[in-house]
Amino acid sequence: MVKDIRNAFNAAPEPYELTVAITGNVTKLEMGFDFEGLAEHVDWFNIMAYDLWGSWDPQQLAYSHTDLRMIDEAVDYISHFIQRSKLVMGLGSYARTYTLADSNCLDLGCPFEGPGNSGCQGTDGFLPYFEIADLVISRSYDTVRFDDESQSMVMVTDGNRLISYDNTVSFNRKIQYAEEMCMKGKMLWAIDMLKDGSNPLSSNNGNTLATGDASDQSFCGTSYQDVISGCKQPCPSGNSNQCPGGQQCFANTGCSIDNIGAPPPAKCRLCPDPSTQGMKDWLEVEYDGETMTCGDADMAILSDFVKGSEQCDSAKQTLGATCCYNYADTPCSLCRSETDFMDLRALAEIEYNGKTISCGDLNKRLGPDEGDSDICLDAQKEHWDTCCYNQCTLCEGQGVKWWDEVDYEEEPLNCGELDAKLYAEQTESEDDTCKDILSEYKSECCYDFPTNPCDVCTSNDGKKHTLMPSEEVEYDGSTFSCAEVNNFLSPFESTSDQCMEVKELSFETCCFDRCSLCGQGARLDPEVLVEIESGEDGETEQGSCADIESGLFQSKTTDSSTECTEARTLHYDACCFEIVSLLEFTFCYDYDIMFLMFLFPL
Repeated sequence: MVKDIRNAFNAAPEPYELTVAITGNVTKLEMGFDFEGLAEHVDWFNIMAYDLWGSWDPQQLAYSHTDLRMIDEAVDYISHFIQRSKLVMGLGSYARTYTLADSNCLDLGCPFEGPGNSGCQGTDGFLPYFEIADLVISRSYDTVRFDDESQSMVMVTDGNRLISYDNTVSFNRKIQYAEEMCMKGKMLWAIDMLKDGSNPLSSNNGNTLATGDASDQSFCGTSYQDVISGCKQPCPSGNSNQCPGGQQCFANTGCSIDNIGAPPPAKCRLCPDPSTQGMKDWLEVEYDGETMTCGDADMAILSDFVKGSEQCDSAKQTLGATCCYNYADTPCSLCRSETDFMDLRALAEIEYNGKTISCGDLNKRLGPDEGDSDICLDAQKEHWDTCCYNQCTLCEGQGVKWWDEVDYEEEPLNCGELDAKLYAEQTESEDDTCKDILSEYKSECCYDFPTNPCDVCTSNDGKKHTLMPSEEVEYDGSTFSCAEVNNFLSPFESTSDQCMEVKELSFETCCFDRCSLCGQGARLDPEVLVEIESGEDGETEQGSCADIESGLFQSKTTDSSTECTEARTLHYDACCFEIVSLLEFTFCYDYDIMFLMFLFPL
């Protein structure tokens, strides 16, 4: 179905993008997502890195619904099959809530008896971000803290309502994780749950240091240094009985109750919030009797003054309005207009306002201005030809055989390095150098995406087996993981000699006919609890259907094995349900087709 939708989109006169939302729970991911097959037709995958736990969980233990450990586990699993650059990190702008069952256990991992009471939106077990923000602003909670292990927030209200959510700090930790994993980007579900005029990804959500309320700077810890290393749990009463055992309440820490989890900045900065403000570090100002740039003044203040001091406040009052600016809604970019998207020749020099500066410096100086401002449009008109160019790309519209080695100017490079070299040297697409490189190396380094790509775990009779990505095989004198082998085969058609040769060598090591508890034509209900044998003595323990499915995979149980038959005999009726074939539906609109695609993973 995804292939059909992709073909329909490609045939349409307008450009369309096709994306798929996927769970962030690795147990559910293991149940039937053909990532390699989907990736051929999908532009990117949105990981729903939320709702990982909730009041529906049969274990009835309260956990963080945006636990970064689980997210990392899912990303690691997916990256065995597709590149992380095809993944988008999903952030949830809402909380999952629980009604805790034991008044002596009020934290993550504690038992619950049901969903937490609803807020103004009327849905038990759920609170939108704007209601959480109101609780923080009005200090209407019993306790609130940052949880290091899950990298998320935990709040308790009304004596026994636990609220699992993200704040500024935990949002940004997850964004940092996505950037470190080289993901495509981030997305938020959903913007209508934000508080009007707020940005949960900005730390500028009400700095209590500016209010002068010292109680909002009182935080728990084993020592003052422990407190300011993380600012994890406030104690606004100033009383240590608000702190966990072994900790005490410290006042005047510099921490902010509106930014729990983030250590306080110890030094003075001209523009204190880089998430919403930029600095005109090139602009010359008078400071301390000298002429210097805003950037140099900021460094002088940073090294000399601490945040909150009279000297810091005086410097910010004198220079802040001149040196700092709020980010534009659509910042000006020298080489990007409404119709053109070109690369910047950053080191090229131009004359601008009577001075010789680089195109990169000009692009930076235009950043505070809106893209449709006269300053931006005039600069583009005057300097476009000098500063902007079309980048030479080795495999435009094709795949790069990044592992293949070539000789370039008597230097051995792989094709990926050669492509990167073109970018590093800002080679233009119209240059003879570009044309010569493409003429000599394009056929060797690039490949057309095959109609039916080779897959190491698709048998000759067309049956798809399960890949064991971390297993290793020897090929051509080197050792490769099965995931690498599968990547190497991706440029080849499934009927090619190369595909057949490598599959014959690696199929037995890399693939197995995995036992699926529900087989073909049925789906697993992962959360159903059943009795599972826990040892040879016949003892049983309670576990979920997802646990059984995961165990079959971990033990490499094959579809034709006695163990598989026994598992199905014992648990099929409880764990599996048959679904109506999609062919039995009559569709009236294309949107129905796309909606059902997400309901039934291929």
